Amino acid sequence: GMGNGWVVIIGPLSAHVAGDARQTEVMGIIMACGGFTQLMGPALGGWLYNMVPVFPAAAPSMSGAALGVAALLACEAWMLGDRLEDGKASALTRKPSRPDVDSESADGRRCACCWLEHPLPAILLMRVLQGFNIFAFFEVLPLWAISAEAVGGLALTENEVGALLSRSAVWNILFFFRLMPRASEYLGKRRFAMLASAIACASCIVLPFAPGVAVANVLHMLASSMTVAEAAMNSAFTNNAVPKERRAEVNGVAVMLETLAKALGPVGIACAFAFTVSRWGRFGHSFVFVGMAALQLIYLALAARLPASVEYGEQEAPTDCGGATSAPAAEVLGLRAAPPPSEEARPRSASDDDDDDDDVLPEGAAAGADGGGEGAA
Repeated sequence: GMGNGWVVIIGPLSAHVAGDARQTEVMGIIMACGGFTQLMGPALGGWLYNMVPVFPAAAPSMSGAALGVAALLACEAWMLGDRLEDGKASALTRKPSRPDVDSESADGRRCACCWLEHPLPAILLMRVLQGFNIFAFFEVLPLWAISAEAVGGLALTENEVGALLSRSAVWNILFFFRLMPRASEYLGKRRFAMLASAIACASCIVLPFAPGVAVANVLHMLASSMTVAEAAMNSAFTNNAVPKERRAEVNGVAVMLETLAKALGPVGIACAFAFTVSRWGRFGHSFVFVGMAALQLIYLALAARLPASVEYGEQEAPTDCGGATSAPAAEVLGLRAAPPPSEEARPRSASDDDDDDDDVLPEGAAAGADGGGEGAA
């Protein structure tokens, strides 16, 4: 709702805390904590429910509100200290200057044009696709799991569906806390996004034909975790594609578009699933999963077209001990170190000619030097 601004500032704050190169690690920790709360939240709510008989939902609601206030105070305490440090630094470097109206208007025109410059439109479309896919997947998986076996479902009960989702939540904690940051660092953000979309695409295609609960659970773990991991990559892509002072603004617009897709996803996928199952029965139960797989392929194609600048943003490429760009960073950024000039290719100077003249001695002088050496010996 109107108060859910955390999803807007989570991207810029992650980059501000850990830097552009390590922001995905912070996003992984946040998503792992989110998986833990999704796993433990229902149990805590059930335990607190009806603790106050007059208002049975008061205790769970107040506990959630208390956690929100605690998070607000912790974030404000950190931001207050950060603002004080920034204020001291800016006070030391601030210089009085007159505002330049022409430069401000030029900056405004450049800001308006950057929305149409590559790769920002592609990144916004990737965020829309990811938002639609993840919420559509959250909606259609339980519908498919509880549907009858005659129409291609698993005929699970509500408790069995809850157990399946809980097992996936445990996997998400491990994946986002340890595996996703390391894999994205090793492969690079673009390649990891492409790999995640490919795995999610394959899982969506195979999932409706799963022979049992165990296989369906594994495929659900892969599809959901990889689709959610795309959100972390999208946040890094957005931060690295725009200047630091405009990250909050661009993330706000991106989240607005993403939220619109998240609102349309569950409604559209539920209606499509009901229509295909009622119209074609068992033959049509997989159509919505194939549609989500097609959206994953579009996401993969967009990720493959992103430039190398979305890997590091405004931060300099990692360097080795000698100050030169390291090999992985040079490969990502498309840099190639120039080979050292050979002796033959190096132009000769006048000092080199003088040195050559000094080294060459006349024959008599050389003989005299040899004789003097023998006599001295």
